[in-house]
Amino acid sequence: MPPAAAESSSSVSLVLRSQELLGEILLRVGFPTTLVRAALACKRWLRVASDPVFLRLFRASHPPRLLGFYATGYGRLGPPEFWPVRQPPELASALARAASILDALPGRVTDIVDCRHGRLHVCFSRGGSCSSNGELEVVLSPLQYPAGGAVMLQLPPAPGIAGHSRCYSTHTATFSHRSIQFLAENGGDGLQCFELEQTYYRNNRQTNLKVNVLQDSAWRNRISITTGLPGSKLITNVLLMASKLYMATDDNVLLLDLESTSFCIIELPERSDFFHHCQLLKADDSRVYLVTVRREQLRFWQQRSVSGSVGNWLLVDTVYLDKIFSNLGTAVGFFKVAFVGDNAEFVLLQSGRRFYYIDIRCGTIEEVVQRDSFSGIWPLMMIWPPSFPKFKEGYDQNE
Repeated sequence: MPPAAAESSSSVSLVLRSQELLGEILLRVGFPTTLVRAALACKRWLRVASDPVFLRLFRASHPPRLLGFYATGYGRLGPPEFWPVRQPPELASALARAASILDALPGRVTDIVDCRHGRLHVCFSRGGSCSSNGELEVVLSPLQYPAGGAVMLQLPPAPGIAGHSRCYSTHTATFSHRSIQFLAENGGDGLQCFELEQTYYRNNRQTNLKVNVLQDSAWRNRISITTGLPGSKLITNVLLMASKLYMATDDNVLLLDLESTSFCIIELPERSDFFHHCQLLKADDSRVYLVTVRREQLRFWQQRSVSGSVGNWLLVDTVYLDKIFSNLGTAVGFFKVAFVGDNAEFVLLQSGRRFYYIDIRCGTIEEVVQRDSFSGIWPLMMIWPPSFPKFKEGYDQNE
C-alpha cells in the first residue's frame, strides 16, 4: 500500500475507534433503518448505536418519520387502503411492506381498529364477507421482516360492540362511540390496549362511560361511570396520558381519572368554526395539547392545569394555512382536520375529495390521495426505538 493510502487508512481507523467520533458520525445517518444496518458492523458499533443516551440524541435530531396513513371507508364500502406520503428511496421497502400487509391474511380485511407503536390492529373475515359474524381481530407488524410475512397475534373478543367507532342502536340504548387503542410495549403490567365505550340510555337520558383493558390476554373492566352527558355529545377522539383519559367533543373536553374514578368536563379555550375540528394530541413534554380551527388557522393550545371545569389553556402556536396552500397555487377553501400527529409534527387535512399532508416543522404540503369518504384514519410511523440485532454467542467481531 502506498504511504499516502496507508496514512489515510490509519486516520480513518483512528476516527472509527473513537467512541465520541463514531457517535457523531452515526448521529448523521438520518434513518433508524440505516442506524440498525450500521450496528451490524461489529459489537462496538452496536453498543454505541443502542446506548440510551445516544438514542435520545438521535431521536431529537431525527424524529420518527410518518410513512403514510391507513384508511377505511364508511359502512365498510371497499377494503381499507394505505396512503403513502413522499419519502426518500431509502424507505421504499418499508412503504412496500406497509401497503402489502393488508393482503397478507388468509381472508378479507374488513376494518382497521388501531395503528400505533408499529402495530396494526385489524378485523378480517376468512370467508371474505363484510359480516361481523365470524370475524377475527388480529395484530399485524407492517414494518417487520420478512417483507411478505405478517407477525400475527389473535386478540380475544372485546366486550364492546364489534368495530372501531360505531353508532349502534337498540330499543333502550345507543352505542355512540367505541375506540380501542394500543399502548406502548413498555406500558408495564402486561397491558396491551384499552377500549372505551360511550353508551347513551334513552329511558333516563344518561350516558355511561366504560373503560376495559386487555391485560394478560384477557379483557377486564377498569372503570364504569354514569354521567348526565346528552346523547348528542359524541366523543370525536381520545387520548390517554398516564392514568387520565381525555375525550374531545365539539363543545368541550371530558376528563376521566382512571385511578380516582373522578370525572369532569373542561371548557375549550375557543370553539372551532366547524364540527369535529377539536383534536387532542400529546407531546414529549407529557403535556396535553388541543388543536382548534379558526377561519384559515390551526391554533395549538397547551393545557397548563385543570381547576373544576376551567382548563388553563395557553396558545403556543398558530399555523396560517393560506400561506402553506399558496405553495400549491390554490386557495384553502373548506377543509376538515382529519388527523394531527403527536408533537404537532404533521396534519392531514381534507378538502372535498382531496387529502393534504402538511409537515408543520418544514411548512411543506403535498396532496396524498383523492377519495370520496372515509370513516377512520390511522398514521403509520417509523418504529421507535429501533429493534437492534443480537450477535450470536461466541461471535468475536469486536472491531
